[in-house]
Amino acid sequence: MGFLFLSVLLITDTLLSASPPEHLAPQRVTYTFGKTFLQAQKLEDNPPVELEQNQPIKIPYPYAVIASKNSYLEIHQRENDHISIIRLGKSTGLEFSEKHEIYLFQGAALLSHRVYIKWNVHSPNSQFIIQGKGTWMMEATPLGFKVIILEGSLGLASNDNIESFQPGDLILVTDQEGKISQDLEVELPLVLGTSKLLNHFPGLLPSHSRLISAAQVQAMRMKKKYEAMIGGVRPNRKLEIWQIPKAEQP
Repeated sequence: MGFLFLSVLLITDTLLSASPPEHLAPQRVTYTFGKTFLQAQKLEDNPPVELEQNQPIKIPYPYAVIASKNSYLEIHQRENDHISIIRLGKSTGLEFSEKHEIYLFQGAALLSHRVYIKWNVHSPNSQFIIQGKGTWMMEATPLGFKVIILEGSLGLASNDNIESFQPGDLILVTDQEGKISQDLEVELPLVLGTSKLLNHFPGLLPSHSRLISAAQVQAMRMKKKYEAMIGGVRPNRKLEIWQIPKAEQP
């Protein structure tokens, strides 16, 4: 599935222009930094075209968008009366096989949408389905994907099972069957403060306030968790857990 694009990551400025066919993809470039490209399916007939700010994408599926080394790209995709936002980090190649079917060759991407969408996601090593509405990030790994839920209500499907996740969950997806091999938790305030997919772009995401709220909710949840202390085991072998009392105010 997909087509080769890796050589495009090293391409120079000597690119040929291409006139768009009649079929219009519902996407527009809203931000580009560095060298970013649009690549049609047939490499020999359609050389990669460097993307520009506010450029509509007017070629039929499938096609790939590419952010080269130290480059970033943001695309807005129409979803009837709403907009999905797709951001690519540096050295990232993403193919749109269809509107909601994507193939991450390498690198990392962020997606944010306030309407329910079912995304079919593939990579050279794995695949999964994510459905719902919210903001999430993914990164291609040698075994599959790392997926982080940032905010919203989203679930991952693999092996015909749908599992719901909450903001702050880091999900590792492996093998061609899309097995969810591990579910961890990351600190959202740290992610929001350090991720270039969030901070290397001139504008805030429309979901910014929800991202802050999700980070605050997680911080409170983790605070309560850390205030818990595991006690000894009584003779009846039941584990005793209690909360450390707060210090009284003077």
